[in-house]
Amino acid sequence: MNPAPYACDPAQSRGRRFAEAPAPTRTAFQRDRDRIVHSTAFRRLVYKTQVFLSHEGDLFRSRLTHSLEVAQLARSIARPLGLNEDLVEAIALAHDLGHTPFGHAGQDALNERMASLDAPLDIDPMLSVGEALADENCVMPDARLEASEIEAQVHEWTELLSERQRSVIERRYGLNGTEICTLEQLAQDLELTRERVRQIQLEALSSLRRILRRNGISRDVLL
Repeated sequence: MNPAPYACDPAQSRGRRFAEAPAPTRTAFQRDRDRIVHSTAFRRLVYKTQVFLSHEGDLFRSRLTHSLEVAQLARSIARPLGLNEDLVEAIALAHDLGHTPFGHAGQDALNERMASLDAPLDIDPMLSVGEALADENCVMPDARLEASEIEAQVHEWTELLSERQRSVIERRYGLNGTEICTLEQLAQDLELTRERVRQIQLEALSSLRRILRRNGISRDVLL
């Protein structure tokens, strides 16, 4: 039977997300169907319940047998409509992939325990669940104030270093609004050897430790 004008042509598909050579004996839709059948996710459907028919005994219908039955019905419907049977079968075989175990009861149980972020909050219907959740990226005012005070102190302490020490320590650790640099970058900019820059860095750190001790501040306070 010739395909209908509205049937999907595998030669005119959107192609692959990852480019691959076309199969010599199969269309793209036929390859998709075969990959689904041989996939681990499809084989696992044999362990997942579709429905439990208590009136028929203690046996249950698995999602695998259900998917095979859906694929057969889908092809039977696609054929007289002139649709692409390979594509229809692939869609039917894959329609239950990733479903929960325990059949529809498992889906209902998960649905009861999971809420949409857009759902209204019980204690305040004017707020959604998403609006009531804490923003992990939000900095609390007291933390922001503390960080600002520490930043001001660091700037004050680095001003006590020599110009070269201050330049190295600021650029090595991104202090006072500077970008972090490697020893190699600093050596090139300062026209020094990498070892000399490392020595200046150690001297600056040693000076800062002495400044902290004089002020009665532990290094752990800054970490």
